[in-house]
Amino acid sequence: MPVSAIPKKRVEISALSLSNSKARRLFILADGKRTIAQILSLAKIGEQEGLEIINNMVDIGFLEFATKSTDRQPSAIAQSSSPLIKDSTRNFLDTMSKELAKFIGPAARIIVDDLDISANELGAGEQQQIIETLAQEIDDLNARKRFLAAVEK
Repeated sequence: MPVSAIPKKRVEISALSLSNSKARRLFILADGKRTIAQILSLAKIGEQEGLEIINNMVDIGFLEFATKSTDRQPSAIAQSSSPLIKDSTRNFLDTMSKELAKFIGPAARIIVDDLDISANELGAGEQQQIIETLAQEIDDLNARKRFLAAVEK
């Protein structure tokens, strides 16, 4: 498959049974607008490995190839721009995105945007759950520990 192909989701992220953080990252980035080359660049995954993962997701029915660009629904952070979401929640999500980006690159913003955040204000338990979810996106265990140490200060 050419790296100029444009994959898009066939299922919601909640339907995924992917434990591989690279596969999750590629799935999240497959929005029906980006080419495979753009997705691999954002995800910081090599072409051969990325193409293999994308092919597997196509084979099991998680992804398909777009024939034309499709619209995405607004992201969680875009929705959180509403005055109903407190600044503290927005600041927390921005901080998580910036910290995660240090370990996985620009795909971090998209991963944080795709979180289902609808609460006006996040409690400590909800914040901890988000931190643990985001930490799973980091494959290297030492890097994951550094991320957790940085955000749990």
